[in-house]
Amino acid sequence: MKNAVTSLFVFVCVLGCEKSEDQAEEVTYATLQVEAVAESEGGEVTFNRATCTNDPDSGLFTAEFTGPSGRLLSVKVKGWSTTANTYACSQASDNTSGDIGNKFDVCAVELVIPDPETSVNTYAMHRSTEDVKDFEYAGDCTITTTYTEPQVQGTIACNGLVQTDLQGAPRNPIDAPVTAAISDGSSFFCDL
Repeated sequence: MKNAVTSLFVFVCVLGCEKSEDQAEEVTYATLQVEAVAESEGGEVTFNRATCTNDPDSGLFTAEFTGPSGRLLSVKVKGWSTTANTYACSQASDNTSGDIGNKFDVCAVELVIPDPETSVNTYAMHRSTEDVKDFEYAGDCTITTTYTEPQVQGTIACNGLVQTDLQGAPRNPIDAPVTAAISDGSSFFCDL
């Protein structure tokens, strides 16, 4: 009887351990299809951690997705609504030079991806600090979101994202042709 109880305990433990391993599977919160001018930066980029917030007073929705090797995707939407909507992002007119001003109109996307030299490069549609040299974003960028409590789902399509940081440091000067694109089919989700 003692052996039978021990065998049953071992069997239950094995089942429990397998279940724990299944529960520990990594979740992919964002998957981007990236096209980059820089060598070895394009392809599928995934993110396995997510933080999303919505400020009910200002209506600012912020989502940050991170992953291995310093990957970061930052998505911001001013006046975000739980109603399904498509937002057209643009750089604020007072952000192109000097002070950083209002940074962006409606929404913004910033992407940090690993560099072949074991550092990271940043691509953005606006200047986030005064350390980023002057540039005008000339691409098109849209974010589409839907909401089913508590989850936000979205798609991103942006072209012409300017390389603002090269190997972890502000690019000086900005080299306008060095850009990245987040192609159709790129998506994310997170819980509020």
